[in-house]
Amino acid sequence: MSEKEKVELYDLDKIESEYRQLRVSDVEEVFTGIVESVYWRVDRFGNDCLFFRVKIPRKGTLVIKYTKLWIGELARHLKSLGFKNLKEIEGCRFEFKLMTASRGYPRHIPVRRLDSSFTTADKLIEKEGE
Repeated sequence: MSEKEKVELYDLDKIESEYRQLRVSDVEEVFTGIVESVYWRVDRFGNDCLFFRVKIPRKGTLVIKYTKLWIGELARHLKSLGFKNLKEIEGCRFEFKLMTASRGYPRHIPVRRLDSSFTTADKLIEKEGE
């Protein structure tokens, strides 16, 4: 590890930006993010929901909750992108777009696949930031 990497490892500004938990209001209607994890969980209302943990480089992490209303719409978009299983999207870089439904709150849906390798995506983003 180089001296520069060691300094960055302990830089509180960098740590704060990388680990900051974002709200929907903190992100744009269209953004690029890397899906770190996908998991099912019961929400506080007792409903089975799907959650995406999305890393947005140089901003932080956004957790997106998909309720029953959104799961079918999400599945349709992911199938059109060539996915057959939810676990396949972990580590992929997507363009997310805020979508509305007939009822309920809007959600960010992955609309375009940009990269399928978490490592490659991170390297591309780091190069863009230099």
